[in-house]
Amino acid sequence: MDKINRFRKTQTLTPDDFIDGVLEHPSCRYCQYYEDCKEAIGEDNMEYDIGLYGCVAFDNSVEALEKIYKKEYC
Repeated sequence: MDKINRFRKTQTLTPDDFIDGVLEHPSCRYCQYYEDCKEAIGEDNMEYDIGLYGCVAFDNSVEALEKIYKKEYC
């Protein structure tokens, strides 16, 4: 968290904005079931099947999304 606070002026996407964006428009890569879906229906079909409406099976906790944010943006 120190890293996020220290570089807040250079980071254009805040953790809250990232989490809100993921929850408004769920993406397969942020889902906790990503690996299971990829194995079941194939990676190429996943985003196509979801389309504009999102996935009803999308599920992830805020804590897990914060960890993803830290990995990608810190």
